[in-house]
Parts: sequence; C-alpha cells; structure tokens
Amino acid sequence: MKQARIIVSGHVQDVGFRASVEENARECDLVGYVKNLTDGTVEIVCEGRAEYIKKLLSRIEVINAHATVKNVRTRFGKAAGKFGQFAIEYEDMAVETFKVLKLGTKHAMQTSSTLGRIETRLESMDGKLDSINNRLDSINNRLDSINNRLDSMDNKLGSINGKLDSINNRLDSINGKLDSINDRLDSVTRRSTK
Repeated sequence: MKQARIIVSGHVQDVGFRASVEENARECDLVGYVKNLTDGTVEIVCEGRAEYIKKLLSRIEVINAHATVKNVRTRFGKAAGKFGQFAIEYEDMAVETFKVLKLGTKHAMQTSSTLGRIETRLESMDGKLDSINNRLDSINNRLDSINNRLDSMDNKLGSINGKLDSINNRLDSINGKLDSINDRLDSVTRRSTK
C-alpha cells in the first residue's frame, strides 16, 4: 500500500473539481481526502495500491470539463492506514454553501446565455427551413406542370398513333389492291404473250 500527496494547480476551485476527484478516487478503490487550499490549489491525499494511484493520476487533467489543470505535483510515501473511505474535506459550511450557490448562479447564467444563442440559431434555421419549403413547393408546382404537359403530349401521341394505324390500314388496303392489280396485269401479260 502506498500514499500519494498530490497538489493540483490551475483553475481547479469552485468548478466541481473535488467532487470529480472524489468520484474517481472511489472508482479506483482509494481512500483519503481532497480539499481546497488557501493558495487556490487542491490537495489530494490518497492511499491504496500503486497502480490505482497511478490510474487516478492519469485522470487528473481530464477529470472535470470545467477545470483547467496547469500543474500536478506528486509525492509518494508509505500508507498511514488512517482513512476509512475517500471524502471531500470542506471548509466552513457557510463558505462552502456560498461558493456552491455562486457556482450554480454562474452556470445558470452561462446556460441561459447558451440557450439564448441556441434559440437565435433555431429561429434562423426555422426561417431557412421555411425558405426551403417554399422552394420545394415551387419545384413541386413545376413538376406538376411538366407532368401535365407530358400527359398532353402522351394524349397527342396516342391520337397520332391512332391516325398512323388508320393510315397503315389504308396503305395495307391499297397494297392489297395494288397486289391484285399486279396479279391481273401479270395474268393479262401472260395471256397476250401466248
């Protein structure tokens, strides 16, 4: 069993960093504590298997999306065995409550601002979708017009086909008559040559 004393500097206070450390330390089966120091850093004292401490250390820089870790200093030693679990050590509860409320207000304001930007973008998208819908209606109307023209052309082609069929029938009849005349001429020509 090992103990590690870890000092984390950067923007790590008043952003939920300790809660993230606590959650990850418990996932790594570590015991100890995490607390804010007056100089703006966060102190983590944890005990457990060396590989579990290294696992926690590998997560420190990305443990919380709102935190910005600039430096991590670690000092290893022998485990004292005086911790039963991993917990957050709080300052004065009134100060902690004020900080949580301040942080909540800050996040609420950021969320409100973000929602305002999203709403503006949605309104812009709504206008663009209306424009696209109008264009699609116009295209649909043009396609209907083209479809009507094609129907008219189809009807005209049907009429032309009917007339062509009639002409073909008449030509067939004429051909039949010509064949008959040719046969008679052949017959007359054969008789006259005999």
